[in-house]
Amino acid sequence: MEKMLFDTLGKLIEAHKTARNKVCSMDGKITIQLLSELEESAQVLNSSLMFYFENENSAIYRLSEYIEIVQQLKNKMNELEIDEVGEFEYLYDMAEKKLVKARTILQRSVGIHDDGEFVTNVYRPKLADEIGIFSRKRIKYKTAIVIQGAVKYEDDFTYETAKLYRELYPDCIVILSTWENESDQKKRYDEIGVITCFSKYPEKPGYAHCSYQAVSSIVGIREAKKAGCTRVCKTRTDQRFHTPDLFLYMEKLLDVFPLKIETSQKKRLIAVSTTTLNNRIYNICDMFIYGEIDDVKNYFDCPLDTREWNKGSSVEWIDAEQFGKLRFAEAWFVTYYLEKLGFSLKFTLEDSDYYRNELFIIVDGSSIDLYWPKYTNDEYRDREYNSSGYDHGGGFGRVTFFEWLSCQK
Repeated sequence: MEKMLFDTLGKLIEAHKTARNKVCSMDGKITIQLLSELEESAQVLNSSLMFYFENENSAIYRLSEYIEIVQQLKNKMNELEIDEVGEFEYLYDMAEKKLVKARTILQRSVGIHDDGEFVTNVYRPKLADEIGIFSRKRIKYKTAIVIQGAVKYEDDFTYETAKLYRELYPDCIVILSTWENESDQKKRYDEIGVITCFSKYPEKPGYAHCSYQAVSSIVGIREAKKAGCTRVCKTRTDQRFHTPDLFLYMEKLLDVFPLKIETSQKKRLIAVSTTTLNNRIYNICDMFIYGEIDDVKNYFDCPLDTREWNKGSSVEWIDAEQFGKLRFAEAWFVTYYLEKLGFSLKFTLEDSDYYRNELFIIVDGSSIDLYWPKYTNDEYRDREYNSSGYDHGGGFGRVTFFEWLSCQK
């Protein structure tokens, strides 16, 4: 099935290339007919991808962008809104780039490689008992690891992750903050020394389920505060990190990079590069956040997103500044947090970069040995060698520790 989807996408790319001259001839009837055929083929393929990958593959988003551009071209031709041929050709070529990117993502997702790439592999044990690494040094601050979200049962992932943290970070309290429908798991986690919290789902999940994240995060962080912790690491049930002495590293980072601007925030917050994107304002990865417990609590103690979202909502592919103004995904937490601190936001890239560089530390996902199998099994999903990466999800468009450090004065 995976090979068939990949081959079908390849045929769509060839069809798009073959039709270019006829489509860009600006012959209304022929152009609209060819665009309609391409759109129909892309829609069928996208439906197949969504079904097979259960909406969790970035190739789906690329193909959706392609469909949007094709629809835009059809509308321009129907309404005769074409200022010049060059604009039409530019959009058509841009659509081809979306298809090629979708093919690259799909290729890596399903492990199809050709002789044009060097490939490396990383093997991590599934079971905590099979991992022999351990932390050698004591940490200074009482720290909690809050694992929030729905329990991932495949490969017993969440349970084995919690068990690993108990063994790898013996100085830390481990808390699982999940939902009331998972309460039958309590005894099992009790047996390995993991604290459990069970919450009711909020009425609406919010965009990208940010309301779900806010609720399960804040409940777990409050439990950590009640346990006397002064530092906390908020992570997710579908992720795992493996670096020994990780929290000693986190403590050192906060000591080496103190806050330099006037703020009620106690220390910087540490986030990972994984979804910290250059091309979206106020976009700090919210999957892994470490810091002073009051700061992290303040970060996730925000209003809940009660807006309605459905599969037809494709507004995430808008320009960078509007993304922040509408407080989508990561920007929901960042913007409310900054306003809570008393800052007046300008909703520009410059303003966003300023607060990222002054209030946060961005570390690479590889530095915490992060494993996150969602969307792709590509180890370095944030790395791209054949493009600038500054379109959505592209390689070096993600903020690395190297880039963050270069911005420090």
